[in-house]
Amino acid sequence: MLPFYARFVTILYPALPEVGNELCQMLRQDFKYHVKKKDQINIESKIKVVRFIAELVKFKLYSKIEALYCLKVLLHDFSHHHIEMACNLLEVCGRYLYCNPDSHQRTKVYLEQMMRKKTVMTLDSRYVTQIGKYFNVFFFI
Repeated sequence: MLPFYARFVTILYPALPEVGNELCQMLRQDFKYHVKKKDQINIESKIKVVRFIAELVKFKLYSKIEALYCLKVLLHDFSHHHIEMACNLLEVCGRYLYCNPDSHQRTKVYLEQMMRKKTVMTLDSRYVTQIGKYFNVFFFI
């Protein structure tokens, strides 16, 4: 449903820009809360926030720079739920960020950083497969 909600907010944006702006602000706060809390429960709500942010990025309501900052924060503490959140962010808007000229270089750097962390850290095989899937999608197009 998140892609439809994002499209709905985008349609409303010309007439009611405060709705889109407040939604982005609330998502920003929720993201910071989930990253700061570092609990290992409520993975569904964490993923929902990240995927909603990513959908809004594709509709140009949420800044690409801020989405890349979210990815950077997730890569800084690359463990457990942060890995899943980063992979979901890349799944939804990674290709958009990678193919866009003004965000391509930063996205490429973060993807390479993710791959280096994958090889250096001892991760669960599920996470290794999940990360490898996104690396292959972006670099072997």
